[in-house]
Amino acid sequence: MIFDRAFIFFLHVSLTMAAVVATGSCLAADSAEAPPNPQRDCRITEPDACLKLAQRWDRGAKGPRDTTKARRYYAVACQGGNPVACNSLGAMVMRDEGAGLTPNLAFTLFVEACRRGNPHGCLNAAVCYEWGTGIGQNFIEARSLYEKACAQGIPRACQRLTALKKWNWDSAVLRNLRRGN
Repeated sequence: MIFDRAFIFFLHVSLTMAAVVATGSCLAADSAEAPPNPQRDCRITEPDACLKLAQRWDRGAKGPRDTTKARRYYAVACQGGNPVACNSLGAMVMRDEGAGLTPNLAFTLFVEACRRGNPHGCLNAAVCYEWGTGIGQNFIEARSLYEKACAQGIPRACQRLTALKKWNWDSAVLRNLRRGN
């Protein structure tokens, strides 16, 4: 996949908007004198701390599940460069837990996760391409991303790749090409 400057700019703006929408701001509160605190330590420069908090709230560890807090921390971690957080935030959006965020943004998050080396992001972006969710249907891109995720050891990607081939992938590609995708 070729990422040109316009796409990268769009992605940066989208991720920033997702962080602002999910959190209301970009950074958690800061205090130099306080003892270590995961919530305080969660900032763009410490995306792993944000990811841990997001996963805690998303899974309901140590209390009830809170998707608002999970989105907030996933968005900050994603903006800070954590590909797992980008993929997880995209998955929340696709499950309708995105508080009004669109499948287009979920697709953008999956692509960013894939670009940063997360094979699950590649799998999810491929599914979006295969079904036309958040992006125009494109079997060529779907196959490419399934192959990338499969090569990184994701069994579901290998299964989808095999299913595409059994489904007469060549005729699907021809139809797709005729539509101009």
